[in-house]
Amino acid sequence: MEKIAKANNFDSIMEMTWFCFNPTWRKTPCGYCNPCKYTREEGLGRRVPSKFMGMYNHVENAVYYRVKRLLKK
Repeated sequence: MEKIAKANNFDSIMEMTWFCFNPTWRKTPCGYCNPCKYTREEGLGRRVPSKFMGMYNHVENAVYYRVKRLLKK
């Protein structure tokens, strides 16, 4: 797919796609869910955060949404 995108000059668009199940509150891939892990394993790690950053994002997301829920009450 990457070769076809480069050959047809739409590789820049492909770089903007991601399939994260749990995007961060900043609207970026979490780096922790399975699609993020598979993306890294397939050699496209430049498109998702590192494993360490992914864990940080996961915790940050959990805190953000809990605080947001508490503030609504």
